Amino acid sequence: AIITGTSGTAESKIKAFNRAGVPVAEKPSDVPKLLKSML
Repeated sequence: AIITGTSGTAESKIKAFNRAGVPVAEKPSDVPKLLKSML
């Protein structure tokens, strides 16, 4: 998600993704591990 201006915060978007069951990487280096766990 893109965070710009006043249209939400990173924290609010992460919480929304988590509520929807969407996995969120804490840092870019976590992405490969996250993708591997989904396959």
